[in-house]
Amino acid sequence: MKDNPTDKAQGHAISDMLDQALSAGGDNEKISIGDLLAVFSSRGFGPLLLLFALVALLPPLGGVPLIPTTMGALIGLTSAQMLFGAKHPWVPKWLKNKGVSRKLVAATRERGGSWLRKIDALIGQRWDWATGPAGRRIAAGICLLLALLMPPLELLPFAVAVPASAVALFGLAVMARDGVLMVIATLASGVIFFFLMPGALRVIVGFFS
Repeated sequence: MKDNPTDKAQGHAISDMLDQALSAGGDNEKISIGDLLAVFSSRGFGPLLLLFALVALLPPLGGVPLIPTTMGALIGLTSAQMLFGAKHPWVPKWLKNKGVSRKLVAATRERGGSWLRKIDALIGQRWDWATGPAGRRIAAGICLLLALLMPPLELLPFAVAVPASAVALFGLAVMARDGVLMVIATLASGVIFFFLMPGALRVIVGFFS
């Protein structure tokens, strides 16, 4: 899979990315998935993975019913395309019209602003071997598995924040070519699968039984 040069340092600050998300769609009360794609799709898959993960992770958006499940579906769709070598992200037309309240996004940006800036300061381009084509495909495969955990975990309070956090780390790593962050995200995902996969499976079995 070819690396997208626009994924490099350009636009990798989380706080800046949330500001750009707020500007998507003009003055509409709702920011749609289509609006976000119009802003971020030309930059590759990293920004979208990060953005979808942050929506599921940060309050108050992450606490809205079905938002984590919807973001999990979008993360899965984005990861699958990244895994199989698509050049640009794509979502079905009907999904482009779905969106979230601009006020909720603004509240999320405000509440997470201080610690998001601290995270931005720690990101840098390093360990290039971990963020090459093979590393990005591995990250995509792991993000796809993490996305599958999100719908059942929404039934458990705050549990969906755990896989969403790992996806956010992968999105940051891909955007900034940060191999250290890529390795950390991979190790964290292994721990998540070990501890949360049995619980997620129990939730699924209990739901259908």
